[in-house]
Amino acid sequence: MEENATLLVSAAVVRNGDRFLIAKRSNESRFPGRWEFPGGKVNRDESLSESLEREMLEEMGVNIRVGSEIGRIAHREEREEIILVAFECEIVSGTVEDIECDSHAWVTLDEALTFDLLEPDRKLVLRMLESAGKSCEEDDG
Repeated sequence: MEENATLLVSAAVVRNGDRFLIAKRSNESRFPGRWEFPGGKVNRDESLSESLEREMLEEMGVNIRVGSEIGRIAHREEREEIILVAFECEIVSGTVEDIECDSHAWVTLDEALTFDLLEPDRKLVLRMLESAGKSCEEDDG
């Protein structure tokens, strides 16, 4: 096993008004029952955008348009560094379904912090709140 593996993950930040789409990981996945922005691991043969388009169709049954990069979050988990790259995305066809996730929710950024988010996703929410000019009572420690 590699001493310091790096895992590149793409995340779709899909917005509907002031609400954002989050998904609950299935019980068969790593970190079961935790919440995240939908997306997943980037395969060697695909771009970040291609991975998001594939993951959203496989996991939630929707076709998306990938927009601007929102940010990158680095997080260490056990022996691996996770680099989460988040993009603004828009659903262009289909209806959100829970295909490879247990459930989904449309939440405000403040509400998202009340869910059991994966750590990189929690950091992303805090960064988004900060860039939106909102003060956040939660400590980023």
